[in-house]
Amino acid sequence: MKSISSTCASRGRLVPAARSLGRLKVLHVSNAFKRPVVQPPVVTPEEKTLQSVVETGIRGSIAMAAAYALHLNLFSHMHFEASHILIGIQAATPCLVMEAALLMISSSLPATKQAKPAAAAAGPGLSAAAMQEAVEYVYLHNMRYSLIGAAGGMRRAMLEAGAQLSDDLLARGVLLGCSSTWLAARFIEAGVCEQPLLLGAAPAAAGSACGLGSEWLAAAAICCMIATRYDFHSRAKTTNLQQQRQTAAAEAATKQQLLRYEPKAVQEAAAAAAAAAAAAAAAAADPNSASNLGSAEEESEELVARLVHGWLGARFVVGQASMFAAFIATDNLLASFAAGLAMTLVANACCERYLRLST
Repeated sequence: MKSISSTCASRGRLVPAARSLGRLKVLHVSNAFKRPVVQPPVVTPEEKTLQSVVETGIRGSIAMAAAYALHLNLFSHMHFEASHILIGIQAATPCLVMEAALLMISSSLPATKQAKPAAAAAGPGLSAAAMQEAVEYVYLHNMRYSLIGAAGGMRRAMLEAGAQLSDDLLARGVLLGCSSTWLAARFIEAGVCEQPLLLGAAPAAAGSACGLGSEWLAAAAICCMIATRYDFHSRAKTTNLQQQRQTAAAEAATKQQLLRYEPKAVQEAAAAAAAAAAAAAAAAADPNSASNLGSAEEESEELVARLVHGWLGARFVVGQASMFAAFIATDNLLASFAAGLAMTLVANACCERYLRLST
């Protein structure tokens, strides 16, 4: 598969997909400063591939080292059974439905090149332009943190499989195993569960309801921490936009105060210009005047930020919950591996479909 940049360049013109990739370099902020926030440049396909290999190796090495130090046998939880693989794919159904729903929403929304002005003109509520902008940011996030355009065919599938396997070894094999064993031991100490009959047997591996309950509780706690993290990012983004708005208002007030030290002619000219603008806005009775339009655009930007972070957080939490459920139900890391790999491949396919629809 050719990279996205080469595909766009081969057509001899800058298609919307290339323009969308270019938006990854600079993100728009509030009109308060008129200064965009410059983000790190988009990595090349070779850098994406190298980054994926390095991250996979680091996660796998940490998982192996932690398993050795904690006397965990991760490979005892890996056995190939077709029924377990099927259970894993079934567990991924909620996340697959979310990806399909997002693709349907993106295809049903009208394509617009002026998403922000249209969203501002529509008001602070949820509009089609705001939805279009939120969907675009979601897919740009997917392209930025996936191997789309970095490798094609079997090579990309192998890279995704390696990354998913290392994630399962670390998250399900080590993190869930240790936390569930610790919780089961605390339940036994509190008298909630009975001591396992086998001498030296781990509480979570004793086959009792205590071990199973501790696994579900540990998985729920991990998912809650993930949801809290995304909620924190969403609130931080909204707070940042509000601070920018307050700073803009403070700058305007400061300029108004400094105007008193200007010559009288300058003060009269500024007052006349402000009065003329207010009279024109009142005569036209246009709710989309300059100030109202700027405020509506800022409110629309806050709404888009909430939508993007909310959807990304919900998708990640649902995906992690699906993989935890597949592993706990089968005690097989290959089940959660199948669930995670299916979600990743479907997400990449939906992202590529969106690129084709946007061109």
